Amino acid sequence: MPELTHVTRFVLALLLCLAPLSGSTAEVEKRPDIGRHFDAAGTQGTIVVRDVSADSTIVHNRTRAETGFLPTSTFKIPASLVALETGIVQDAHNDVLKWDGVEWIVPACNTDQTLATALVRSCVPIFAVLGKRIGDKRLNAYLADFDYGNHDATGSYPYWLEGNLRISALEQIAFLGRLRRNDLPISPDHMQTVRDILVTEEGDGYVMRAKTGWATSPEPEIGWVVGWVERGDNAYLFALNVDILKPEHIAARLDIAKAVLKDLGALP
Repeated sequence: MPELTHVTRFVLALLLCLAPLSGSTAEVEKRPDIGRHFDAAGTQGTIVVRDVSADSTIVHNRTRAETGFLPTSTFKIPASLVALETGIVQDAHNDVLKWDGVEWIVPACNTDQTLATALVRSCVPIFAVLGKRIGDKRLNAYLADFDYGNHDATGSYPYWLEGNLRISALEQIAFLGRLRRNDLPISPDHMQTVRDILVTEEGDGYVMRAKTGWATSPEPEIGWVVGWVERGDNAYLFALNVDILKPEHIAARLDIAKAVLKDLGALP
């Protein structure tokens, strides 16, 4: 019986991993030409783009897309949701989160913040404090409810940069899809607040919502950019991670993602 339970769990985990690609009518398309954007930047990685209206998903480097990595600062999306849902932060735009006076590598973080500014500026010290206030047990319960990666916010702290938490590009897409369509088990108002904060770019007929991330602890270093583009009634979810082999690759994260989104018609 224990063996059967183990197999059952394995099968369920596999199905959950493949869910973003395997809906009843979903189509998966391989686009080898997308690799040229990684090649041009001199790095390697993966990108997953889901066209919601077409019910299709495009994957570059499927093996890597299924591999869990540290979420880095993309974790600040679920962390913000939990901070609001638990009441640790009541107002994302007005509650003051005090600076501890310790100089951080991001100058904009060396002052008092709100949740909104801390998320936009990716202030690790602020989210480290919020994480401690939430507590690992409560946070892990929310991550399980969100089906966020391996749900394992444990180990070295901050666990999204050094600990045991891992998430794949496919799992990022699944989580973002639930956030976009108000399908997470928390207040719709809190989801709307975080969606609004994530807006990074607006143009003629489109809105981009995104969050970047970067961790220096693995070898090689890892960089993320995740989010979605809204165009009329359609949306294109995307999740990219790359190896950060040189300083230029920090900016290349978003450059590659936007180039691929343009190729696919998600961006003008």
